[in-house]
Amino acid sequence: MDPIVDPMDPIVDPMDPIVDPMDPIVDPMDPIVVIGGGIGGVECCQQLAQQLPQRAIVLISSSDMIKVSTVRRIGQTMDELNVSEESHHYLCHKYDNIAIICDQVMSLSASAHSLSLKSGQTVRYDKLCVCLGAKPKMIEMQDSVKDRNRLSDYILVIRDTQTVHELHNRLKSCQRVVIVGNGGIATELVHQIVNCQLIWCMKDESMGAPYFDAMAAQFLSNRLNAEPQDCTADDCPNISKRLNYRIVNIEQNVTQTDQPFGAALGPDWSQMQPMVGSIVGAKNVTIEANCEAKSIYDCFESIDISKKPFIYKSEETNDWPVFVELTNDAIYGCDLIICATGVVPNTAPILEGNHFHIGSDGGLKVRFAT
Repeated sequence: MDPIVDPMDPIVDPMDPIVDPMDPIVDPMDPIVVIGGGIGGVECCQQLAQQLPQRAIVLISSSDMIKVSTVRRIGQTMDELNVSEESHHYLCHKYDNIAIICDQVMSLSASAHSLSLKSGQTVRYDKLCVCLGAKPKMIEMQDSVKDRNRLSDYILVIRDTQTVHELHNRLKSCQRVVIVGNGGIATELVHQIVNCQLIWCMKDESMGAPYFDAMAAQFLSNRLNAEPQDCTADDCPNISKRLNYRIVNIEQNVTQTDQPFGAALGPDWSQMQPMVGSIVGAKNVTIEANCEAKSIYDCFESIDISKKPFIYKSEETNDWPVFVELTNDAIYGCDLIICATGVVPNTAPILEGNHFHIGSDGGLKVRFAT
């Protein structure tokens, strides 16, 4: 008979023997720990708190903000889902048996039932719920790059509300931006950014391939370089009214480079900030189809001499702070690279030293008991 796997313990390998509750390593008085402050983690905490009011529940979130959702029935066939960003104190005030730790998980010891946090704290658990979500795919840098920290300043991954604010500020000094990706975020960026030259690198034949057929994409692409309206960075308020999300300002005590990935963006994220470059009245979109970003260079001199004929030269300057090479051999210099190439499972913090079954995408394979 196959071993029973507790459905509340998704990290347990179903091929391992059942953990004996009398084992001194496992203390039933240890809390149930949930990792992740997104919708999945918060909903998991609330369900546990309601069904097990006598148990201590600990939520470990890397951000001071957590995602809270409410569902309201509208008629017989429709539900309304509202999502808000709340202070982490929200759950503590609502449930007496929930405690919040604002920290980042660095490692997991499944055999010892313990988590090591970035602050140095060790948290023991009886059961563990993993709701780490996903992290963005990153573009590889050339091995010859010496100062990777400096170069990473020119690569921006749009992943949460904080990075949308950063993009708004960074665009003010940008003349040319390379956007890598062809999903919803990349498509909205190309539409929203004005006063800037855009290089759109996509792996598909046409723009918005996940959403549009070829004819619709052709129609929309003809509108990309339409005459833009005069716009400045001060034309719009810092925060515009959102459709389903409510923002609560919480003072952050960490720098942008130290911030872990926040929760995913909502559907109207592009309306939060005006996206305006430094070239007034100019919007020139160049589409590089059927290719992907291959590598990144930190300066013109670091590019191999045999590749320099493939560099796209502009009339203004070739002294760009960063260069990106595409798989079609084209090389573009730019002020900023925006990476919007999708996500991969964020399981890295809990894999090392543990024997889990891993999927082809890096996610955990889970078999629930029936």
